[in-house]
Amino acid sequence: MNFYWLIPFIAILILATCNGAILTSEKKDRVKYSLLLFNSTLVIWAFLDVLLWVNKIGDESGVILQKIMSVSWLSIGFIFLNFVYELLKKKRDVFYYIIFSITLFLVIVSVSSNKIIAGIEIIYWGAFPVFGDWMLPVLAITVLPMFYGLILIAGVLKKEKNANLKTTYKVIILGSLTTIIIDSAVDVIMPQVFNVRIISMATLGNSLLSAVYLFIISKYHFLELSMEEFSKNIFDSVHEGVILTSEDGEIVMINNSATALLEKNESDIQKIISMGDSSNALIKSKVKDIETSESTYLNVSKNNLLSADGRKLNLFLLNDVSELVKYKNSLLDRNEEMQITLYRIGHDIKGPANSIKQLVLFSKTDKENSEVYLEKIDVSIQQLIFFIQEVETLIRAKESDLKIEETDIAKIVQRCWSELGFYMEGKNHKLAIDVKCTHTIYTDATLLYSILLNIISNAIKYHDLANKKENLISLSVNCSNNILYIEITDNGMGMDEATVEGIYKLFYRGNSIVSGTGLGMNIAKKAIERLNGSVKISSKPGKGTSFYLSLPVQDKNNLGS
Repeated sequence: MNFYWLIPFIAILILATCNGAILTSEKKDRVKYSLLLFNSTLVIWAFLDVLLWVNKIGDESGVILQKIMSVSWLSIGFIFLNFVYELLKKKRDVFYYIIFSITLFLVIVSVSSNKIIAGIEIIYWGAFPVFGDWMLPVLAITVLPMFYGLILIAGVLKKEKNANLKTTYKVIILGSLTTIIIDSAVDVIMPQVFNVRIISMATLGNSLLSAVYLFIISKYHFLELSMEEFSKNIFDSVHEGVILTSEDGEIVMINNSATALLEKNESDIQKIISMGDSSNALIKSKVKDIETSESTYLNVSKNNLLSADGRKLNLFLLNDVSELVKYKNSLLDRNEEMQITLYRIGHDIKGPANSIKQLVLFSKTDKENSEVYLEKIDVSIQQLIFFIQEVETLIRAKESDLKIEETDIAKIVQRCWSELGFYMEGKNHKLAIDVKCTHTIYTDATLLYSILLNIISNAIKYHDLANKKENLISLSVNCSNNILYIEITDNGMGMDEATVEGIYKLFYRGNSIVSGTGLGMNIAKKAIERLNGSVKISSKPGKGTSFYLSLPVQDKNNLGS
């Protein structure tokens, strides 16, 4: 055994040290990992060289080992070019993919044929490859991407203002050229042109290039985070959206949160940048919420900064305040609704109360007709009680928790019919009930009662007895898969489309002739929604109206689920 193998072994130590420096560097970007790939390829090359030098493998296994090693040096040019593209943040172009394709082709040719590696020759210091017919042009092609990469670096060298980075580029160019010259001279020119096979210095030349990278990593902080990158990392870790622009509105930096909020919507970005001297603004974004399709609202604050080099910058901080805006609007709507409700409640209570007061006075002065006055007082009191019940149900439908209990629909319908007697005034109203639910259901009985009461009361109040002999109301109930299906149909006045569309609005009155509070159908709708149900209406003027309800219910088997 000779000791010439120490040459590639020393190369491995230098290359491994460089790999360690790359791995422990601060950066976590593609530049770091592309350099790690490049240096690791050199490590594999040197390791295979050690195996060949130590054992002087000259048989078929030696040829196989040389072909495996050729994968390293055939691909090293492309891998270097890949590193340069990452370093310069250059977009992959046609030339990049051509080099990749050629490299892949040559690797396959080298491993599968003798056109590049024809054999192996044992020299006193180790094993030397015998070149095939394609070897010299292949070597030229292999070096070409490295030269192209160096040309790209030289191209940005003049424009680079960062002194450390500028020196780094120069050292990379110098180190790479030195390595190419050493490798070409010792392993190609000397044996092929002058037929002189001196000790192979390729791996040591490669380690020289690795030492260059080790030097720029330690001396010029090559793989350390720059101030801009450090700032970007801080920006990206901030939950708020951050946009940094120059004085003329050019975006210097935008963090991940801002990108997510704006989804790269140009009009929103321009709206923010052109805020002028405003220090704070609420912006309605064009970006819609994915789940609700509602508009998003951004609170944007603007601050003026001065960079280290004296440049004026604008810092915009973005917060998604959609939920706050939605809550604020909800409070405003509820406040407005509450004011209207209180006003109408006061107004609608005064009516029956004044009637009672007047009837009491009449009964005192006209004692002969006191029975008539008492009946009218009773009707007014029932109207007042009915109105108070409506208000209570309206509040309960909005705020209270559901009280799920055993419910008898037929009894609820009969109760509604009985309590609405004061509206009928002896007129010809008829109710047909058809309940086909064979099992006990569980739901909020109070809300269900309120729904049926208000729909049936409308069917009674909006009768068409002026044109028809009787007001027919039919109510059918079916149950299937824990869904209660209720159909309520009448032959009353009916409604046009405009009335149907407005029927659920608070205090809406579809007909000024018939008395009412305008609360009933709003209450019914809210109660249906509270029970997670749905309602559809079919109506034609002069023909009547049908309500189709679908209400989820429970039974004993799934009670509480």
